Amino acid sequence: MTKYFLDTCFIFHALEHEHNLIDFCSINEVSITSFNILEIEHNLKKINPFIKKRWKDFEKNAKFEIFEIDVVPGNPEREKEYVTAFDEKLLKLISDPSDAVLLVSALQNKANIITRDKHHLFTTKLENYLDKYKVRVVKELPKC
Repeated sequence: MTKYFLDTCFIFHALEHEHNLIDFCSINEVSITSFNILEIEHNLKKINPFIKKRWKDFEKNAKFEIFEIDVVPGNPEREKEYVTAFDEKLLKLISDPSDAVLLVSALQNKANIITRDKHHLFTTKLENYLDKYKVRVVKELPKC
């Protein structure tokens, strides 16, 4: 079974565009970091009620794990510490420490990432770096 970590922007995209995350989670090992859960909860306050309902349905019915980390959104210094403790080079490859937090969590679990963030996680340098871990960053649900 393939492991995946879902990024906040992908989750909102999937909920908005009716991708069937619940089915995807039933046949794959899916995790969301506690950091991303906090981002989702923060953004739900200012989002379409229809998406809120879909998120609640997903939370209730999808099979996924929450990967607990000791980093919270809005603390860039702690984000940088978390990333550099894993690999000091990563912040040279990813300019946004919050995206790097997700990547570190995925690497620690040998899991692929599904994200819509094309600016920080879809670069050739990062792809080359990830080769040694056999981890990929994708922007859509893989065909199962």
